[in-house]
Amino acid sequence: MGGDIIKPDISIILASSRTETVVASEQALAETGIAIMTLPGTELLDKATGSVAPAAILLDAALGQEAFDACRRLKGHPERRFIPLLVIAETAEQRAQAF
Repeated sequence: MGGDIIKPDISIILASSRTETVVASEQALAETGIAIMTLPGTELLDKATGSVAPAAILLDAALGQEAFDACRRLKGHPERRFIPLLVIAETAEQRAQAF
């Protein structure tokens, strides 16, 4: 076992409609062993979190109100409310909207 690298069995869900966000996220996580499930929006998020227990969910603020509605839905669900949600904001306006 000496020099073997143990990769974590962790998955993250990314909801983003922007190709550049998906590519950048996949590249950033490529060598970590963290699996990333990408969704083109939040419509399938409830179904995905019902079958997978992700370590975290990344929501692209560029999805607008859809991302924030998904946050409220997930945090209001008794089994999903403890999943960490991270909002990816590219602009100051998106950051302000997130808070």
